[in-house]
Amino acid sequence: MRYRGECIDCELDIQKSSKRCIGCHNKVNGLRKSLKTVDERKKRITHNGYVRFTVPGGGQYFEHRYLMERHIGRKLLKGENVHHVNGVKTDNRIENLELWVTNQPSGQRPQDLVEWAHSIIDLYDNDNFKK
Repeated sequence: MRYRGECIDCELDIQKSSKRCIGCHNKVNGLRKSLKTVDERKKRITHNGYVRFTVPGGGQYFEHRYLMERHIGRKLLKGENVHHVNGVKTDNRIENLELWVTNQPSGQRPQDLVEWAHSIIDLYDNDNFKK
């Protein structure tokens, strides 16, 4: 192995294309990572363009869904989606996110529609969706 000189931090021998020894290199990179928040280090853009991140011990989440759940104070229900108002999937500011309900009754009889409408009113009447 060829050595080029001394580490700029501790003066140990370094390899040909380095400025630091392996120990100092790892310390510097570890310090850089520790200065970032967990979310910044774990964020990834999916092939569909959405931001996904990992919570240590908590699994993976889509950022827009996670932020909406925190905003409304509960988990999203089946049939609920989070829509990006400006169409930019990485713009997850809460003012750019809207909660959309995609479920609908399968029947078209008026009594089915009225029953479904009452269930939607009961479900969302207590939430803070009114402007």
